[in-house]
Amino acid sequence: MPNTYSQIYLHYVFSPKYRKALIKAEYEEELFKYITGVVKNLDQQLIRINGMPDHCHLLVRLRPSLAPSKFIQTIKTNSSNVDLLTSIPITSLNFIILHLSLLMLLRN
Repeated sequence: MPNTYSQIYLHYVFSPKYRKALIKAEYEEELFKYITGVVKNLDQQLIRINGMPDHCHLLVRLRPSLAPSKFIQTIKTNSSNVDLLTSIPITSLNFIILHLSLLMLLRN
């Protein structure tokens, strides 16, 4: 579409399976760096990442070429399988989406 402008902002909140407090402070920075790398590899823009021991917040700006469901599927798959130097019990890091909000601005 010529002369179309899009801004898609997504706020994801996700947690380890059964909302267990598995994201320890000493692993948090490594996990966030890893997720940041996954977002960059998908050619998307990470605005903010933060969290608590039992959940993470991810605010991203998505390009229209990538479906929001495909984006979070990739984030969940990759963050569930990385072992971060065997320091995190990854078998429990099967993330579940708790909340998804989408703001889309289209200008013609």
